[in-house]
Amino acid sequence: TAPRRRPPCCPFMHCCIAAAEMPLPRRIVDCHHHFLAPDEPFHATLGALGAPAYTAEQYAADSAGLPIEKTVHIEALADDGAGEAAYVDALASRGACKVAAI
Repeated sequence: TAPRRRPPCCPFMHCCIAAAEMPLPRRIVDCHHHFLAPDEPFHATLGALGAPAYTAEQYAADSAGLPIEKTVHIEALADDGAGEAAYVDALASRGACKVAAI
């Protein structure tokens, strides 16, 4: 048989193979993620830098199929940390995300 080629994602083929063979945990807490809202005043610097938005809906699509139960939102270069926290709290309050801590 032909030797296995290293996947382009990883310089250590054995790591990729091991990760591919590992079962997913039954429950996941994502302990670090960001929602980016560059059009909002609390993310004015991100907007000025040309950062793209990253919404709760995009996060849900990106993590679909994973057993994520809760998440922790981390501040993302906020010009107004309280404004960003209020924005994320509002998302969580209406059920748009699973943020348990900000």
